[in-house]
Amino acid sequence: MATLEGKHILLIDDDETIITPFQLILQDIGYQVDTALTGQQAIEKAREKDYQMAILDIKLPDIGGVEVARKIREQQGDIHFIIISGYPELADSIEAIDVGIDEILLKPIRPDELLRAVKDSIAEPEKVSKSEVVIQP
Repeated sequence: MATLEGKHILLIDDDETIITPFQLILQDIGYQVDTALTGQQAIEKAREKDYQMAILDIKLPDIGGVEVARKIREQQGDIHFIIISGYPELADSIEAIDVGIDEILLKPIRPDELLRAVKDSIAEPEKVSKSEVVIQP
């Protein structure tokens, strides 16, 4: 199974009560995690550093999460994405799949769900198809 230990994850969410614990959980097991509170901040960080994964909220204060993923993909190409959302909306989910999102997780997200999603998306090098997306309850 592939691992991200020692590799870079970009965590993007405007809610610091989510970003801080997620950052600590991922760093605790060896991931290097940078954070961004806005879509624009995330895009700028992705210009400066290569990330193997971005975990991002679908609703950001300045730019939608799917658009942020699209812009980061243009810059980085081979990057895995996990979308997190407190508001499941079918249109956003379908659009996210088209961008090449590995998985969509619904808030609240337990630490074990986060870790499973990160490990699963890295284990399979090809992006999931529309029929394989798992939306966690």
